[in-house]
Amino acid sequence: MYELQNVKAQFEHKSYAVRSDFIDEYDFNDDHHQYYRDFILNKSQHIKDHIYLSDLIDLSGWLNIYEVELQLRWFQLLNEKVHYVIKLAVLDYFKYCDKDVVFDGYGEQLWMLLKKRQLPIVKNQILYNLLLLDSIYAEAAVVDLIASLNSTNDWRSFYRVLSNLEDVPVDENTKSKICRSIYAISKQRDLREGTMEMLKKICNFRINFERGLDGFLRMNKQEESLFEAEEWAELGGVYRIWSFPGTA
Repeated sequence: MYELQNVKAQFEHKSYAVRSDFIDEYDFNDDHHQYYRDFILNKSQHIKDHIYLSDLIDLSGWLNIYEVELQLRWFQLLNEKVHYVIKLAVLDYFKYCDKDVVFDGYGEQLWMLLKKRQLPIVKNQILYNLLLLDSIYAEAAVVDLIASLNSTNDWRSFYRVLSNLEDVPVDENTKSKICRSIYAISKQRDLREGTMEMLKKICNFRINFERGLDGFLRMNKQEESLFEAEEWAELGGVYRIWSFPGTA
């Protein structure tokens, strides 16, 4: 644990790169929470460096700093012309925020952001955040998220959605719909190896590539009668569709 004086030397260094490196590497397991809180609340208004600002936003969530004043400040960035990395940091900040703590009108304002032009990766994160709310927006959000994924070739969007499913899970039915959609898309587009590994991990997508054995995709363990499993032989690139008992 660093003494406060040593923390300040890094946290307020003249170089934003040094500050960001410190935030990324330090564990913040110390007694200086009040200092971090005061710094973020009082000295983050005019920071322009997108990497450093996104690190501060991430840190504020990690330290559980959810004063309404700060929530509103961060949310306002979603309405401004800032780097998309900052917007994703803000959305992640709210993704982890307890629904009982988030500011009044958050869901409605989040939905309104969809009326503005957004990068696909930002739009999809907005929709995922809406899925986490027990509100009128959640049902429409899953439909819009799947439609949005079907219209983008940006592999980062798919990877981030799968990461969301791992970090902040949704109900099994919604997860199943998202997994099915991403899997179907993956058969037609190159979503990159990392995304496919996440798909196997998060959606219980299992195949033994090393031994060349058949595998299967199981989207929802609790509702086997509601899904199809696809089984294929890797050799020759042939795949066959099998139905579990109880499926059509």
